[in-house]
Amino acid sequence: HGIAVVCNHAIDEEVRTRLFQRIEQEQNGRLDILVNNVFRVPPGGPNKLFTKFWENGTIHTWDVLHTVGLRSHYVASSMAMPLLFNARNTTKLPRPMIAMISSFGGLTYTFNVPYGVGKAALDRLAKDMALELRPEDICVTSFWPGVVLTERTEAMVDTGEWDKMVGIPLDNAETPEFTGRAIVEVATDHNNLKEKTGTYQVVAELAEEYGFVDTNGRRPPSIRSLRFLLPAYGMDEQTRKKVPSWLIPDWKLPFSVMAAGQPPETGEEK
Repeated sequence: HGIAVVCNHAIDEEVRTRLFQRIEQEQNGRLDILVNNVFRVPPGGPNKLFTKFWENGTIHTWDVLHTVGLRSHYVASSMAMPLLFNARNTTKLPRPMIAMISSFGGLTYTFNVPYGVGKAALDRLAKDMALELRPEDICVTSFWPGVVLTERTEAMVDTGEWDKMVGIPLDNAETPEFTGRAIVEVATDHNNLKEKTGTYQVVAELAEEYGFVDTNGRRPPSIRSLRFLLPAYGMDEQTRKKVPSWLIPDWKLPFSVMAAGQPPETGEEK
């Protein structure tokens, strides 16, 4: 069980005193894994994630998404380094690790400009930190979950916002625990410094590689798999009910194709 610590990741001193000083005191000055996953929805709610960059209020959206969600990851990583360094000789893991929770939004257009730029920068943050930390025997990896059934997603489903704003079916959604299992597998992999550090890793594809499943026993397909893309973008609800997922090939589009953007909408616009 985790220990919840309340702090505002937009205020560096709170992060230092409420989180990392507490870890230092309670964990004998060491930290095995840092998971950077904080994110802030812009004031005004999720609909602000769908505004064009020239529209009113998007400069504030840029500042919000990049303060809590990018800068905050840099700050937390910097503050955690003494604890991670101390863990090198005592951890039961092959080595300490920093995990960045990013998304396909760093590769393909998702939501709006500030969101995608922030995720792409987060992947670059992991890559460059890994370069500096490789000689220090610390792994840094960026993780790409799929569509995650978080509490906010569930709330959006209940209010109808999900269907109105996003519209992607949640049949292949992942739980947050699925990403957690991916982090554990990479963190315990003795070859992670050779094969995983400085890279971005798709959570669903790590599940195939390491052989783990989600909490419901299922293994959701990768977002770049036809098994995800066809039901999400090429089938209506009735067709999805008739076509079992195993009948759709688990062929994965190259990342270069995914970088071209989301499939165009057909029929009436959402």
